[in-house]
Amino acid sequence: MNQSTPVFKIVEEMPQFQACGAIKVFQHYICTNLSYPPFAEKHGVKGEVIVYFEISATGKVENAKIIQDIGAGCGTTTLNFVNAMPDWIVGKQKGVPVSVADQLKVDYRPSSLDCR
Repeated sequence: MNQSTPVFKIVEEMPQFQACGAIKVFQHYICTNLSYPPFAEKHGVKGEVIVYFEISATGKVENAKIIQDIGAGCGTTTLNFVNAMPDWIVGKQKGVPVSVADQLKVDYRPSSLDCR
């Protein structure tokens, strides 16, 4: 990414996950594609992991990094999940596609990732 290209936090048209951008669609995607790391679950590791990422002007996830980790593989699992996300619908400012910063917070607790 070009260092002179700004990364916005809020834009007129925020990026959307997949076609409808509905929160329920994103939650379902998380539930079906993110798992509690077995070691962490077995040893009762719990807490919140935060991963920063950017949705580029082309809709790709870029520059993902762990902001807060609880260990036992939870941060790495969440980072890998973010990096594997499909392209998003781009965010726009004044009708022009731009890069937008976002964060994903995952609460690792027993049954927190159970979507039944």
